Parts: sequence; structure tokens; C-alpha cells
Amino acid sequence: MHDLLLDVRGLETQFKTPDGIVHAVNAVSFGLKEGETLDMTGESGCGRNAAMLSVLGLIPDSPGKVTVGKALF
Repeated sequence: MHDLLLDVRGLETQFKTPDGIVHAVNAVSFGLKEGETLDMTGESGCGRNAAMLSVLGLIPDSPGKVTVGKALF
């Protein structure tokens, strides 16, 4: 999809916690063309922030990790 400014494919992010692994982002995919916007809605704790931090490469190495997928700008 060469006309996309942002192409996110199959993004998955998890965090290690004292209670085990938390799968915060599960197989998120979307694309944005020039002039488009994206609105992510959902309940508190549903993974919106984790998804956007994953896209931007800002998930802290420990305890978080992007395990699958990629974001192409």
C-alpha cells in the first residue's frame, strides 16, 4: 500500500507484571493516508495508549515489549 503515510500491521505488545504477562495490544492493523485521522475509543485500560506508544516505538524495554508486527511511516 504505497499511498499510506502510516501502515501498521499485526501489532502486538505485552507487559511483564508480578501477576504474569499482560497482552495489551493484540493484532492491531490500520493504515492512514495523507489528510486522514484516526480516532481510537474504548474503556479505560483497553490498550489505546499502549497501541500508540507501540507505533511510535516508545514502549519501555522493561517491562514492555512489542512482540509482533510493524509500523511503517
